[in-house]
Amino acid sequence: MNDPVFRNVRFLPGTIHAGFPSPASDYEERNLDNNDLVVPQLMQNRKVFLKPVNPKYTAIEVTSRDDFEVRGVVSWVLCQC
Repeated sequence: MNDPVFRNVRFLPGTIHAGFPSPASDYEERNLDNNDLVVPQLMQNRKVFLKPVNPKYTAIEVTSRDDFEVRGVVSWVLCQC
């Protein structure tokens, strides 16, 4: 802005909350984080495992020597739309 009126105005970063708060804010939930959902299921003692849901199968450790593909059926999708 080249207007001399605004030459000495300082703008503060961030947001300003004004007005009446929404009653819906009492029911807000935190966003889902894939790291919270997936990573604890895959790691043990700094090693990575593929853990099957089916009890007939055992966990498979994933190492840098492994060359593999993961195949399966998508039964749930997380989406931020």
